[in-house]
Amino acid sequence: MAFINPHLYLGRVGTGQRGVRVVSGRRRTGSLRCAVEWKIDPSIRPKPATESESGLPGADFAEDLPLSDELILAIAKEQVPDQIVNDILWFLLGYEKQPDGSWNSDMVPSPWKEDYPTPPDFIGTSRDFSPEIDKPVKKAVQKLTRSIPKEHKQLLKTEIKFEGYQLNELTPNRTRRATAANWIAHYRRSRAGGEG
Repeated sequence: MAFINPHLYLGRVGTGQRGVRVVSGRRRTGSLRCAVEWKIDPSIRPKPATESESGLPGADFAEDLPLSDELILAIAKEQVPDQIVNDILWFLLGYEKQPDGSWNSDMVPSPWKEDYPTPPDFIGTSRDFSPEIDKPVKKAVQKLTRSIPKEHKQLLKTEIKFEGYQLNELTPNRTRRATAANWIAHYRRSRAGGEG
């Protein structure tokens, strides 16, 4: 059995370091078993910049963020749990969960903050695709899609080398994961200053 174990460590996170939030998820996908650890150093906070000032599609950070091809590909291939995909998107957009469970959106770019003062579900973690449950998820992922400029719409294919799915393999979850993965690739390219 093949194992894939993408770890995303944001900042200077060491084992046993105090104040580190850890979210773990494990799930089987076909013959692959995936364990993901998503650790956030609480000292890493977005810079107070608006989208127009930073030019980024999400929040701006002073630190380099390890958004690897492997992580982005694992998201597209359903090897990262739904909630962790949401967690990554929320973090990159600038949402910060407070100790009392509320959300701080002060660092979220205004186009997102206006529509979503609290972070939306981009994936459909309930896996209930009935119209009344799924409509807010669909609306949020459409906004994510529209926020990717034309020249970055194919980054998942051209940079990450994701071959995609056959038409008969498409599901709402897979389509949304591909959008999320492409948005993360767009975010990474925008941080690096690449235009296309």
